[in-house]
Amino acid sequence: MLDREILKGAGIDYEDGVRRCGDNSGLYERLLSLFLADDNFEGAKKGLADKDYDELFSRTHEIKGMSGNMSITDVYRTSSNVVALLRAKDYDAIPAAFAELEDAYGKATDAIESAQG
Repeated sequence: MLDREILKGAGIDYEDGVRRCGDNSGLYERLLSLFLADDNFEGAKKGLADKDYDELFSRTHEIKGMSGNMSITDVYRTSSNVVALLRAKDYDAIPAAFAELEDAYGKATDAIESAQG
């Protein structure tokens, strides 16, 4: 079982995530491991660097969906902000918002790795 306090400190709601998985903690923990292997964040970083806003939108929208479904709340909140800015075509505000997403994403992935022991 994963260390719930470590996850909570990184904005991951373990109890809600397990509830979303039909109260199957094993399934939820496997999904968290899959989150670590997902390449959407790297794709989003590349989209931002290349100013490929379609790619950035697609990748960040995927992150938003995954994190929302998995109760990774800080990543969900910050990715939702980036998606909203992209929809509004507020390109000047995106780098700062993406930096917040990068911070939340790093904390979440670090916490998942640490919680696995």
